[in-house]
Amino acid sequence: MDSFSVWYSPLPMAQYWGSANAGLGFFHLEVERPEAAKWLNFDNVGVVTIMEGEVTDKELENNFNEMWKINWYWQIRRLASNKFLVRLPPSIKIEDLVEYPSINLKKKGVCVSFAKWNGEEEPFADLSEVWINVEGLQTKWCTWKTIFQVASSLGVLINIDWHTIFRNFYRTVRIKVCMRDVDKIPKDRVYEIEQQLYLVFFDVDNAHVDMEEGDDGSGGNGPEGPNDKDLCDDFREKLEKDASSKDMDMGKDSSTPAAPKNGSTRGVKDSKCWKCRHNYPEQKSGKKRDV
Repeated sequence: MDSFSVWYSPLPMAQYWGSANAGLGFFHLEVERPEAAKWLNFDNVGVVTIMEGEVTDKELENNFNEMWKINWYWQIRRLASNKFLVRLPPSIKIEDLVEYPSINLKKKGVCVSFAKWNGEEEPFADLSEVWINVEGLQTKWCTWKTIFQVASSLGVLINIDWHTIFRNFYRTVRIKVCMRDVDKIPKDRVYEIEQQLYLVFFDVDNAHVDMEEGDDGSGGNGPEGPNDKDLCDDFREKLEKDASSKDMDMGKDSSTPAAPKNGSTRGVKDSKCWKCRHNYPEQKSGKKRDV
């Protein structure tokens, strides 16, 4: 074992994905191709499904011995209440047994079927696929590497709609992600790039995420999701202040009312400036006011 060279090479580490919010997280494992597991030797291993009746693993072994009259050390493991994993002897091929719809055992009332097994196990749960619109990424860093890192905080990136980036002039990045719970997607998250913080927004396509009635996107503490709600609020306030200051700059240059296009104010009562909405007294004469 000590002479195995892989022990002295850089070892892979499980990565925690879906850290953007509580309920999204899981550990991602990189696996090798099936050829790497050939040494486990499950070529002649099958799944026995009990279609009718009931039987224990010991009774199943005894029935197989009576059926095939062979001296074989049976390896039998229960997978479920009606399924067993069985290694068959070399003289009995699993490929031949799967051709039969069902086989009656010696035990009365018990009927089984065989299926080829390639090492699969029943998953705990399946991930859901969803398209997400991402806004707030800096255009100069809108590359596959950056998009992949943002997507990994939600789940597994499986597709990028590159055409959307050009159609909306680099404003939105549309990605397809496999994730645990679509309803747990936060509205926004703070990401650091070269010692600067950026607020990135998420909008789910064809799904409604009501953050007020459900999860508020705070994410809690610990590995299930960073608690950066306050930091996001600070960014929102800053964006609102910047927007309001721009509006004030646009309106501060008009201290006098704007006259109609023909330059006349005759017949106008309590006229209002189109910008500041100030009221002006009624014009009593037809003479033009000196400005």
